[in-house]
Amino acid sequence: MEGLALLQAFEYNNQKGGESMKRKTRFAVASLLVLSVLSACSTGGSPQTTEVTSNTSQRSQELAVTLTLQVEGKEFASKQVTVTTGTSVYQALSANFEIQDNEGLITEIDGESQNADEGKYWLYQVNGKDAVVGAKDYLLKAGDQVVFDLKKM
Repeated sequence: MEGLALLQAFEYNNQKGGESMKRKTRFAVASLLVLSVLSACSTGGSPQTTEVTSNTSQRSQELAVTLTLQVEGKEFASKQVTVTTGTSVYQALSANFEIQDNEGLITEIDGESQNADEGKYWLYQVNGKDAVVGAKDYLLKAGDQVVFDLKKM
């Protein structure tokens, strides 16, 4: 009887050890999977670094753009200017013409003022299309043709 009890205890420990070994194997496999996923993710950082470097070099690129001023569709000033990538319409305009603004809204350019009583306001287009963002938010691209027109709405 004692021999049978010892045999049963031995088998029980072997089963426990077997399950423990299975758990250890599963843990090792899961760990390897996690490490391989993390390793794959970390190699993805290289292209981002390259992209940031690429964007940085683009920021220093010079761009030729044209700024034109009109009143009711009649041109009174035009300048071909050079700006760097990342320059907004507002920055280019204020660097090349005398402007006044009210909380970012351009109210006067080179002495020509908008007039709320007459319903005349400065509006602008880029490449023949009405702007859909403010002049501070539109970043210029090479060859852009910007036209500011003081006209009735």
